[in-house]
Amino acid sequence: MIAARQAPASRSTTTLVLFFMLCLFPAVSPAGDAETQANQASSEPHFHLKDGRRLTYREYGSRDGRLVFYFHGIFSSRYEAELIADEITDSGLRVIALDRPGIGGSTYIPNRTILDWVEDVKQVADLLGYENRRFGILSVSGGGSYGLACAHEMPERISHLALVSVHTGIADTGCKPAKSTRHLQLVAKNPPLARMVLGIQRDKLLRRPELIVPWYQENWIAADAKAFSRISNKEQKLILNAQTAIRQKPRTFVDDIGLLGKEWGFDISNVTGVSVSIWSGDSDIVVPPEMAELLHRQISGSSFVIGPGEGHASMLKNHAPSILSKF
Repeated sequence: MIAARQAPASRSTTTLVLFFMLCLFPAVSPAGDAETQANQASSEPHFHLKDGRRLTYREYGSRDGRLVFYFHGIFSSRYEAELIADEITDSGLRVIALDRPGIGGSTYIPNRTILDWVEDVKQVADLLGYENRRFGILSVSGGGSYGLACAHEMPERISHLALVSVHTGIADTGCKPAKSTRHLQLVAKNPPLARMVLGIQRDKLLRRPELIVPWYQENWIAADAKAFSRISNKEQKLILNAQTAIRQKPRTFVDDIGLLGKEWGFDISNVTGVSVSIWSGDSDIVVPPEMAELLHRQISGSSFVIGPGEGHASMLKNHAPSILSKF
């Protein structure tokens, strides 16, 4: 079972900031008080769950198509799927990109676990008329743990699980730990420190939003930059995604990050009875391909595609038609 290791106590807060500079969508939060944010959330498309919570979402593709849920990465939101919106339309699928609790307008849950997400997905699928029908899941980057949790807990309901540029948390890949893994451990170990650092970064970028796009562009490889160049109004879409990701208080997205660096609550080698495909770029500087190789070794019967020269985002964009064809 995946279990967390302790990060060195002397690690500088600067390393935490550097990790977020490597993330696909850096953070910025719009101004506004709690009442303003609540009103904004109530006007967004959302599902009402049995316990009264709200999950906000964005829909892509055809309403008549086969249902696929899109699980976004950390420090991201439902708008992450804009990267492949055109490809989803061409596929004829119906893709529902959900915001996890505490992201966007989705109700925050303190002390939640990765496995808690499974029940939320079940309820949404039922609301969409899929009580007795299978649906697909496309998990990207830090959203991989949630897709794997669903496959572990309800394999009979999933037609296919695609894992793209997926982070395996603190699992031992047999190689030198990735920088992102060490930083996940730091967040999991000291959430108050993480909230403080991220709050400072959020305020800085709010004051100077013109820094956002150049900030993450410096951490793309050429393939990522080329992939994003194919998106219309990319700057506005990326900023919207980032704003949505951390619109709520810092504790909400710090919790989302920290969960990836803790024990997930299940053994991924016990994911069986589900069709699984794994996709990774061999030049990904955020999530190294060794993580995909680990998943492939542990998930019996899974398929594995490695993209030569592909980065963290370009793997999804450039291979989207093939990925979506799995559903």
